[in-house]
Amino acid sequence: MGAKIEFAFLVKGETYDVIYNTITGLFQNGIKYNKGVQGKYAYWIDGPIWNYGDSRTILEDKETEYDSLFAMKDIMSLLSKYFSPSITFGIMVGLKEFPLALSVFENEGSWKEAVISLDRYEAYDSHNIETRNDMIGRFQDIFKSVALNLSPYYGVCATEIKGLPASPEQLCVNEESMGDLTYLSSALLSQDEQEEYEKNYDVIKISNTGLMLIKRDNLFGLGA
Repeated sequence: MGAKIEFAFLVKGETYDVIYNTITGLFQNGIKYNKGVQGKYAYWIDGPIWNYGDSRTILEDKETEYDSLFAMKDIMSLLSKYFSPSITFGIMVGLKEFPLALSVFENEGSWKEAVISLDRYEAYDSHNIETRNDMIGRFQDIFKSVALNLSPYYGVCATEIKGLPASPEQLCVNEESMGDLTYLSSALLSQDEQEEYEKNYDVIKISNTGLMLIKRDNLFGLGA
């Protein structure tokens, strides 16, 4: 596996709500569970993943269909009882479906980090220019939909993110913390800052919760 394109969000809430809201955004963009890619989910029993305790991984029966959030409610309920859950979905790229993973990590207090990841070579680099252009638009749609459903404090999409701050107090919004796509909640914004961002980013308002910033030049480093 090569470099990954990652979508990471710092959000406050219960694990079930984080999983539910993120999957809502994925389903709204045609992401499937247990279709072309065999569904899989995992969780850690004794504590967060970095404690290196016992974990469980469950592979789905390929014949089982999950065509709605309601069909996945038992999986989401189970995952919310344990630590550092992850679920593997499938995303259609061109004529083939590739794995896309959702992971939720515990941060300080009730803060969580929701991370969506997919292999960059599979999702982009190995395809023709028409498919690559389509995927750039899809990355933006996925990021926007998940941000709208999660209402996170902060979010970023880029290649190989090195993790998010564990809490808002540890977050410093500057050029280094901006991704190819960035979400800033209203709590992080002033009118002057918004006008400054508009110089280098395409700015999209997401409901009343915040802004999505799209880097204008060399998006994802994927341009010609």
